[in-house]
Amino acid sequence: MEALRQALLVLIDETRPLVERVNLLEPGRGELAVPHLGKAKLTPILLVTYPRQYGVWNDYSERALRGMGLMPEFAPGTRLGDQYAAVNAVL
Repeated sequence: MEALRQALLVLIDETRPLVERVNLLEPGRGELAVPHLGKAKLTPILLVTYPRQYGVWNDYSERALRGMGLMPEFAPGTRLGDQYAAVNAVL
């Protein structure tokens, strides 16, 4: 529970850059990663906390972006924070 609390505090800390926050929480790679807390859960938390700044990136929104030809492409190894910043710019 403490790891989850710490992760959420980092996620919503607007004094840090978005890319840094999401990279710290990236599943399997981030030093503050919490099991089962991936983009489909992290991004709605950002939306609820800061509704004018962030959008939800999940399978549904990704399919919609791909269908409209708006989904950014990423090089292999691109970190989740960098990916989300690009997706959020489109959203």
